[in-house]
Amino acid sequence: MHRPPIYAVIVLYNQVPASSTSLAAFIGALSDEPQLRSRFQLLLYDNSPQSQQEGCPSGFAIAYHHDARNLGLAEAYNYALDCAAQISSPWLLLLDQDTEVTPAYLNEVVTLTRELESVPGIAAIVPKLASAKGIKSPTLDFLEWLRRQLQFPRKRALFAGPDLYGAQDQQFSAFNSASVLRVSAVQKIGGFPRTFRLDFLDVAVFNALHAAGSRIFVMHSTLQHELSMDTQRFYEQKSGLERHQNLLRAMVRFVRTYGTPRDLWLTRVWLLRNALNLFVSARDKRFSWASLQQAWRLVG
Repeated sequence: MHRPPIYAVIVLYNQVPASSTSLAAFIGALSDEPQLRSRFQLLLYDNSPQSQQEGCPSGFAIAYHHDARNLGLAEAYNYALDCAAQISSPWLLLLDQDTEVTPAYLNEVVTLTRELESVPGIAAIVPKLASAKGIKSPTLDFLEWLRRQLQFPRKRALFAGPDLYGAQDQQFSAFNSASVLRVSAVQKIGGFPRTFRLDFLDVAVFNALHAAGSRIFVMHSTLQHELSMDTQRFYEQKSGLERHQNLLRAMVRFVRTYGTPRDLWLTRVWLLRNALNLFVSARDKRFSWASLQQAWRLVG
């Protein structure tokens, strides 16, 4: 039985395709496992100011789309969602430009998408993503994360355990990167919300999928994922403060959209705790001040 390929998208920004860790790993995995080639179709969506199509690797059929407006991940993912629907692909694979996929992961994706194609209640298939500090995805939905601040004893761990596998009845969120989403399920929630251009887009999508009655399936595969905010380097980068401020604004927007008045109060608690933590740990005290300012704006 012929199956449409899994539609994969890698979003680039100010990075030539040849230097994309994600693209190199993806192409390398397909080279090592030739039988996988027919199961994937790849789109490079380039948000860079200038087109970099000439940097695409040869020998592979790769679609390329350039959008100098840089409208963020949501715009790119919605474009890829439409492309997947046009070729009747039931699944959309999201990849960050720095995510390293493996042949084992891609083989598991192929196996699970085939097995779960007729299980419409499963809206997403996600690996575990691990940084130097352990598994960071899947994790609790952010609203549950906030509410957990007042739970003693705490009912659930923040992050998935290394042995977690299979369809999950409890609500989880997951990073965009390396997630495989059912096209029809994302269409049902109206696509990727453009109000979250970058930060909290994944949190909003998984929250909406759960609200629509869908579940996620956690894979055996664990991929390495560098989470910039897990390192001290993030607080020393020139763009770090602006990214921190954008993240805080997106967080508040998410809680206002999906949470309750009590959740907004808990957001203030979280921000004050975050400000204190950053005052102690970050050399640049502007990060702490940004969190404190955001907490103050929520008063009243």
